[in-house]
Amino acid sequence: MGRPRALVILAALTLTASVLVLAVTWTLGYHSGTGGNGPIWTPVDSELLRPGVCLMLRTPADNAHTEWPRQDTVYLVTSAGPRRIESLAPLRGLCAVSDTASALRFCGLGALLSRNGGWSYIEYEIEAMPEGSSRHARDGRERPMLDGLGGLLTVRGFARLGFRAPVCRRTPTGFEVKRWVLVESESTGWRTRVQLLREQVGRDGTYTRTALVDRDPSSFRGVHLVIPGTR
Repeated sequence: MGRPRALVILAALTLTASVLVLAVTWTLGYHSGTGGNGPIWTPVDSELLRPGVCLMLRTPADNAHTEWPRQDTVYLVTSAGPRRIESLAPLRGLCAVSDTASALRFCGLGALLSRNGGWSYIEYEIEAMPEGSSRHARDGRERPMLDGLGGLLTVRGFARLGFRAPVCRRTPTGFEVKRWVLVESESTGWRTRVQLLREQVGRDGTYTRTALVDRDPSSFRGVHLVIPGTR
């Protein structure tokens, strides 16, 4: 009888935490005045997070339709309340990374935080897009595909320049991801760099990264790779 009772208690605790998170997010929405001039709160993909935990993107009302510079910030919401975060470190122990697909999604959260959590680091994954595609999914505006803005390239240009799609494999402690990114940071003097990253992702959300390749975008002939608003 001990095990069923423990499961019931665990379920009750999970439900209680979820209710508290919902209450906090509702309060944020209420006080934000989303129908007036207050900030806009948007849920972020949180399926990797454990029950009772979620991520919220805060956008000032006067910045909601601005492409760059954005002033969004990301908040981790738990039963203890909302907390602004600027890296993946606070998510350690709050995630359940169970397969290669979820490991890739977890790394994507890191890119989101780099662009919205603060100004110390900006990152876009370099992606291949079908010929004739637009950039609508990213920023709502259409542009020529081979200009490289924000790391978006046509499939043909992506392959011609030697890029490869992200690769993820299992390791004894979790997962290893290798992917190409377009980054700017204080350490590069806010110059755009092209990097091949090796990221280690633990099953509980532990995260480390190493740059295996670091190049100037001008070394990739035939395309002007750039982060929006910086050139």
